[in-house]
Amino acid sequence: MGTVDFSQLIGGRPKGIDLVQAIFKEAANVSLNDADFKEPHSNTWSPQPYVSGQKKSWCGIFCVYCYRKAGLQSISWDLAIGAPRGPIALNTWSPQFVQGIKLADMGAVATRQHHFLIEKVDSNNPFKPRLNTIDGNLLAGKIERRSGYHQVGKDNFNYYSLK
Repeated sequence: MGTVDFSQLIGGRPKGIDLVQAIFKEAANVSLNDADFKEPHSNTWSPQPYVSGQKKSWCGIFCVYCYRKAGLQSISWDLAIGAPRGPIALNTWSPQFVQGIKLADMGAVATRQHHFLIEKVDSNNPFKPRLNTIDGNLLAGKIERRSGYHQVGKDNFNYYSLK
């Protein structure tokens, strides 16, 4: 946590840019350079790089990076569709939905516009538990722990689990 913060420049480069470049290389097999993190026509830094002319968020890529660092090399991120590939499956609502959520599953809001790692399921409410999560690519590209921010039902939540 705290290793990425594009609001801080160190030696003229955003704090943690090398880690974000490593995250893309490891999880999505994409090599990025500093120019990919510059806004066109303004030369200002952006925590979301441009890949093939499109700005790419990396919250899900961060999750896959963590899986790969934990030894799950068969999981990768498919930039074309914006989803993980490999022995991982999207779980949508079912009677066993909440009971199936496990540590290190990848949560996703229903639109799948934001992904995060599930660190803990607070099951005080077994039907709508709050989650402790690790979210990548937050404000200024930060990687942060969040407690209770994501909640089943609140986010129209889905999650990926390993097959």
